[in-house]
Amino acid sequence: MSSMHLRSLIALAAVAAFTSGCGLIKVKGNLLGIKTSTPSRAVTSTPQRKVAQRSSRSSRSSVAQRNSRNTAPRTKRFEPQVVPGVGYKGPECSQVLADMSKIKSRSDVRYTKQRKDNALDKQIYLLVCAREQKTQRRSDPLIQPTTVRSMNVTPLHFQFDDRRFDHVSAAMISIHWGNYPKPRRAFSSNNYTNLWGIAKTYADHVDTAQLLAQLGTLKIPAEAAKFFIARFEKAKAKVIESIATMEPAIKPMMVQLPTKVLAERKAYFSKYAAFYKRLDALKGTANAERAAGNTQSVITKLTQLRSDYIKMCARLACQYTPIYAELSRELAVSYVAAKDALGARLESQPFMRDGSYVVSFAQDLGVQQRHAGAKLATAWNKYQKAKRGGVDEQTARSVAGGPAANFDKRRMMIWPKTSIPNFGAALGRSKSKTFKAKIASIKRIKGGVRVSFAKVRYKVSVPYACRRTRRVSRIQSDGRLQYERICKWKKVSRVRLTAQPVVLPKAEARQLRRGDEVRGLRIEDQGRVIRVERNKKAIQLRQDPIRS
Repeated sequence: MSSMHLRSLIALAAVAAFTSGCGLIKVKGNLLGIKTSTPSRAVTSTPQRKVAQRSSRSSRSSVAQRNSRNTAPRTKRFEPQVVPGVGYKGPECSQVLADMSKIKSRSDVRYTKQRKDNALDKQIYLLVCAREQKTQRRSDPLIQPTTVRSMNVTPLHFQFDDRRFDHVSAAMISIHWGNYPKPRRAFSSNNYTNLWGIAKTYADHVDTAQLLAQLGTLKIPAEAAKFFIARFEKAKAKVIESIATMEPAIKPMMVQLPTKVLAERKAYFSKYAAFYKRLDALKGTANAERAAGNTQSVITKLTQLRSDYIKMCARLACQYTPIYAELSRELAVSYVAAKDALGARLESQPFMRDGSYVVSFAQDLGVQQRHAGAKLATAWNKYQKAKRGGVDEQTARSVAGGPAANFDKRRMMIWPKTSIPNFGAALGRSKSKTFKAKIASIKRIKGGVRVSFAKVRYKVSVPYACRRTRRVSRIQSDGRLQYERICKWKKVSRVRLTAQPVVLPKAEARQLRRGDEVRGLRIEDQGRVIRVERNKKAIQLRQDPIRS
């Protein structure tokens, strides 16, 4: 045997002896007759062994946590529970499910690409299609992945048109929001208790016959439609179970209020159905007419429709009703097309404050739930203060003045936007200013009416007969001394002009009289009326007369 082979065998024996002593490789017998001594188990002390065991356990738990994070579904997006082989098995499922012949391992399932497709037919197939399953030796089975991402139905709720009730969209929202689990903590960031009440409201108004008819218009096969309706009924039953676990104090706001708002809006749509018919016709042709250069014609028609509506409504609060708000937004867009910055800013201004623009069901419900939540929080604060004062439970409840619950706005995860932007900013920065003053004189001129405003006489206190004393009142920053002054005071009358004269359109100045208080918007000498008050009572909104 050569010396090189002998050295290699000796080195191999040394490595084997070392690794067997460390517990890495279990070596049976002896190599080359070399005697190897096994290290004593007492070499590693007891504390060190405990530390090693703890570190190994922590490393195993951290790996398990990472694996669970990687495989767990997102909590903020509804993922339907999968029962392999159960569901619709038509050819349409290939639109949303991956080709199972290409799925060989778990990584193929995890890294299957998903695209965003919020079309209702694709989302329906995603809910009803059966998934294939592949079994693996010594491993969990592989379930067929999807190629379409499950939709977020919050935008669907924000855009929901309850005037033309879409039963498919309502059922889709009920399925997604009805399946959210109960939150672990009362004020968790994943608290979706408000969604249960909205899901129940939508589910209660879904008619099965009309749902089937709408599914037919989407070209959903009858077999798939049956699975979709079954999933909807299951979600409806689950949301009723979830609502039963809610706090009794918040049920009126979370569950009963959405139903009440939907019923009130239905009555409103029925009362003003003729105006909505005219509004739909105008909105259908507005974009085409503005593009053709007939913007002034669109403005005239929209203004006339709003005036007709105010004649029937005839109250100041009418400006915050859905028709008025929607017409004002259309007018603001039309003024932008006409390059009228004053008109665009004027129509936008009443609805730029949060909570002022209420058109859709989601906006109406959001505003009313905020008010109800504020009342609930106020009652809870009163109740807590009474309890800290040492009174009994019944007295504390009576002091609260109503249902009291530890309510926080984080319970309501959806906050629709209830304002519109300043459309006048689309034409650049403008020097628009609001004014509020009493009318002194009205004069008709070419192109409008010139309105002058009254001067205001007020009194101010002015000093006289002042004398300086030797007492230092302060030391200035440059070191100079400032001495105290003693003065006598008297009241003096002064006059100031509340607002500069402004030119108003004839249609807006028709009802104006001397002494009326006008609130309006102006750019230089051109102005528009927002509201007119007479004897502290509102008599005009824009150019339309109203009752106070």
